[in-house]
Amino acid sequence: MPMTFDEPPLNEVALGRTFLPRPDFLVPYFGAFWERIRDQLPSAAHAGPIIEQNETPFDESGVLLPRVWFLSSDSTKLLQLQQNRFHYNWRQTPENQTYVRFPTIQREALGLWEKFEQFILEVTKQPLQPVSNELTYTNFIPSEAGMNSFALAEVSLRDPVWSRHDRFLDAPTVFGHTYNFVVPNELGILQVSTGSAKKREGDVGLKLELTVRGKHSDAKPFKQWSSEAHDFLVAAFKDLTTPLMHGKWKLREDGNGK
Repeated sequence: MPMTFDEPPLNEVALGRTFLPRPDFLVPYFGAFWERIRDQLPSAAHAGPIIEQNETPFDESGVLLPRVWFLSSDSTKLLQLQQNRFHYNWRQTPENQTYVRFPTIQREALGLWEKFEQFILEVTKQPLQPVSNELTYTNFIPSEAGMNSFALAEVSLRDPVWSRHDRFLDAPTVFGHTYNFVVPNELGILQVSTGSAKKREGDVGLKLELTVRGKHSDAKPFKQWSSEAHDFLVAAFKDLTTPLMHGKWKLREDGNGK
């Protein structure tokens, strides 16, 4: 049954893809593509490249891989482009805490991906070759009444991260854990990370991040994959957290998803 949280602790959503490296996507093309989406994302910034294990930060000519951000006027939405990556993010800012629902994020990401595909084909005469898909939900649960992040985890997460029974050591004040799960229907892997966190604004609390990653398949278009990954991720978020917090975040099991 579809479910939704009316007031989730969600801080950021990222939907994206990797594709075979395109050293022919030259630096001037970043600017040319920006002109096509500038009405939607009017600001730009440089960022360090995202490098996975066993990847090199340089292209075939020895040039450092560029990564460019294209941002909305309020900085809540951004498109990250690299010669092998496309990621569309929604994020909260201190000035704008309004949560944008997943169908909107998905629609905007798919629209930008289609424009990017078309642009690459026009300027290079070669299509993009997707490799993998990725959907990430980053939640930040703020501390209350002087609770440290471990005490917050005890009331927020279903599975204990520390047993207090018959211990010499007291409960930790800072911690971090990572879990991997197989996602059914060939969607890929769910990675869950949770631990102590601090926002740039200084708020301390608990971070709970869920990422579904899966290989690209022509049999499952990006829209279908992202919809199924989203539904699984929301169900996993519910399973990982406590009924107490479900009430606080206003869980409804007759909605359209978190």
